[in-house]
Amino acid sequence: MNPLRSLDAALVPSTARVLRGTTEAMHAAPRRAARALGALDQRYARGGVLGFVRDLPQLGFVAIGALLVAGALGAVRVDATAAPGPAPNTARAVTPIAGCASGTADPSGGAYVGPSDSAAVPAYVDSQRRLLAACTAAAPGQPALAVVSLTRASTPDDAAAALRGVTADTAYVVLDGQDATPYALALTGGHGDAAAVAASISAAYAAAQAQFEEDRRLQLSQADSIEVTNPTEAAGKAAFVAQADADALAAGRLRDQCACVYGALVSGPIHTLAALPAGAVRVVALAPAGAVAAKVVARPLLPTETTTLSTAAAPAVPEAGDL
Repeated sequence: MNPLRSLDAALVPSTARVLRGTTEAMHAAPRRAARALGALDQRYARGGVLGFVRDLPQLGFVAIGALLVAGALGAVRVDATAAPGPAPNTARAVTPIAGCASGTADPSGGAYVGPSDSAAVPAYVDSQRRLLAACTAAAPGQPALAVVSLTRASTPDDAAAALRGVTADTAYVVLDGQDATPYALALTGGHGDAAAVAASISAAYAAAQAQFEEDRRLQLSQADSIEVTNPTEAAGKAAFVAQADADALAAGRLRDQCACVYGALVSGPIHTLAALPAGAVRVVALAPAGAVAAKVVARPLLPTETTTLSTAAAPAVPEAGDL
């Protein structure tokens, strides 16, 4: 038999089994499976698999197909739909205010609120504080949307205390074991007093916890489905198990009401936004006039970001099972 055909027969079926499991996991957890592929790439790129792909194009086609599946999958934000209370915030920023140069959203209400790429953090914070002061002086009672960056990562109760008096639409969190990836958790019932906001964030925590636990189950199921007969399959199995461990850690953090909230998308009168406690709130960035809460792409500052940003990427808005 031709040596390359022998290699085809030996490697392609087993590799396809790993990738088949990977693509199945992608449908339920796109980011998790992509990380599993990334783990394989990091571990074996130096060990010669790239050489196999060069000499054995069929193997490359299987991998490329898996990556195309991952790229085609979109993301939607996590809604704590089981939480009681009013519907999610549909607030819209007011029309332009004289003396308040907050900009204008696009015709659909979409807007980016946050620092620009490679922004100097102190300058950004100072500019947003000056804007808020000008808008407060110009129209203190006008309703507005804003992205709040907290001084430190906070528990649901502490975050709610910092956001008292406003309506919270989205909480932004970072969880240990998730590569410091920021996530956006949609809130329902986060209207009014601190107790309502705290309950809304806790409900979103519970929904996210359930998704992590389900994702852990899927990762372990994929790992169990791989019968290890070669190093590639062993690496694939290990990657799924490692991700399941990370999911378990994240679920535990959420179960314990972790200090993970570092920002929020909120709405309220401008004077109320300006009066949020300075010790807990680092900066309030007003959304442009005409912005709609559901269409705002927000980028709060992480507490660790103090100098110059390396990226201005917005937090992920994960799919169910993709936390």
